[in-house]
Amino acid sequence: MSATNIRAEAVPLLVCVTLGVALATLPHWWTGQWDWIADYDELAFYLPAGAQAYREHPWRLADPVTAGPTYYQPLSVVPGIMLAKVLGLGPWLIGLCWRVWGGALVAAGWYGVCRLQLSPKAAAVATCVLLADPGVMNGQLGYALAKTVVRHWQDKVDAPTPTSASLPQWRIWNPVLSWPWWFAFLGLTARAVCQPTLVRRVAAGISCGLLFHVYFYLWTTAVAGLVLASLLDRRRLDAYLTILGIGVAVGLPALLAAMHFRLTFGSDWLLRTDKFVPLSNRWKELLIPRVSLLLLIVSWIWVWRYRMEYRWLACLATAALLLLNHTLVTGLQIENFHWNYALGPSLSLLVVFMIAHVIQWGPAWLQRNGSGLAIAWAGAVLLVGSALWARAAGGLPENRHIYQVVRAYRSLSGVWPVEQGAAVAGDADFQYLAAVAAGLRPLAGYSALLSPISDAEFDERLALNAYLLGQNREEFETHQRAWLKEYKWGLEARSLVTRERRVLDRLAAWDRVTADVKQFLDRFDVRLLARPTDISREPPPTYWKLLEASPHWTIWIRTD
Repeated sequence: MSATNIRAEAVPLLVCVTLGVALATLPHWWTGQWDWIADYDELAFYLPAGAQAYREHPWRLADPVTAGPTYYQPLSVVPGIMLAKVLGLGPWLIGLCWRVWGGALVAAGWYGVCRLQLSPKAAAVATCVLLADPGVMNGQLGYALAKTVVRHWQDKVDAPTPTSASLPQWRIWNPVLSWPWWFAFLGLTARAVCQPTLVRRVAAGISCGLLFHVYFYLWTTAVAGLVLASLLDRRRLDAYLTILGIGVAVGLPALLAAMHFRLTFGSDWLLRTDKFVPLSNRWKELLIPRVSLLLLIVSWIWVWRYRMEYRWLACLATAALLLLNHTLVTGLQIENFHWNYALGPSLSLLVVFMIAHVIQWGPAWLQRNGSGLAIAWAGAVLLVGSALWARAAGGLPENRHIYQVVRAYRSLSGVWPVEQGAAVAGDADFQYLAAVAAGLRPLAGYSALLSPISDAEFDERLALNAYLLGQNREEFETHQRAWLKEYKWGLEARSLVTRERRVLDRLAAWDRVTADVKQFLDRFDVRLLARPTDISREPPPTYWKLLEASPHWTIWIRTD
């Protein structure tokens, strides 16, 4: 390849990667908070898991609560952890490293798949749009951006997190860290379908198989899409079956490990987070994005008339849309909205290709001015998308609260005679922060909710934590009833009978815990306790000693 050709390819790619990193890390440099944390998923689980790997085993993830196995796959996560470790940045900046890594690869991935049909400059322009348009999450380019602008303009933003309020494609972990693997699959599959040599089919098959080691919603879409493509595109049947066969073979270890994990840990933890929940009404929770459905129909018409080689891509988008509504067949809820993470890129890519086709073959005035219009569109989307992202990054209540507790924790001495790996109880925020900063294990809270523990153990952890915070049985019952009433996951959110049974189970757990508190303290190895300073309670039992007091917490250590 000549120097001119290298420059023609490298310069647009470099621009895209730079913009990707800038957008991914925008909250950090815009707010001046290099340890910026987006939401409670990141604070209570992702960062504690990443910090634990940072300290102990960078190539393996473990559950932050139990230190045992976790259902999250490490393949997409560990590069950012390794980057932080190599640079010596510490666990607080793992989130920044994830965003730098993911931003660069997502931008490169978008550019690579856009180059399937577009020139380098056109691919760069399209990538700019795809990086900054929230519609990329479900293929609704332009439409979703307009809706988001209107909500912000009217100050009716009711989303709890910065990503859900502005650019959801920059959420950590997913889709930022999983999309690069999806783009690799899209690009390699396109090459294998276009010229189905053995090498290309093997490469595409391996990329398909790696999705099993990355994200459930991506590999299920890939498998279903390839099966659908095999039925609708018989000319390329051999290529699809080869990719599918190699993919299943490469992914089989991850699939078997997941099955073993579920057999080992049961299903309580799955149901708590809306995974494989049986529904009594299969029609009630369908997800049919009308704009996406319309665009998919138009895409199929365009593919059938002009680009038959992209039937596989339309099949992937169709498979994702069908999986969004698999409940009609399976009767299960598996947080179905996550299949948008596969639908969005596939459908968005088809929309971009259609727009490029219209510009190239449309009216003469559009052919003359199409490039300028596309550049203007990309610039406007980048400007507006960045503004929305920046506005949300430091302006939402949940995010501001996280900022405050992080600063409060980092103002503490942090010098406590507690061994790494012991459990910390009390205020939930303190538990998460201590997990990141000191390698302690949260006793309860959102971390425990996501942990693969039984409901019985989860209830006991809740009861012990409430007892250590000074609650009595009546207060515990009142709090749990109010919490379960607002709970959005599992059977409790869908059945009053189940909700009442859960309250009774938690009261029974309270009785077990308070009958022998020390037994449960030993069982969970609780060594540190943080109580909010503003609660007016009696001091903890006599075997707790005050270590430190601050405007936010009083820190106690267990002495027995």
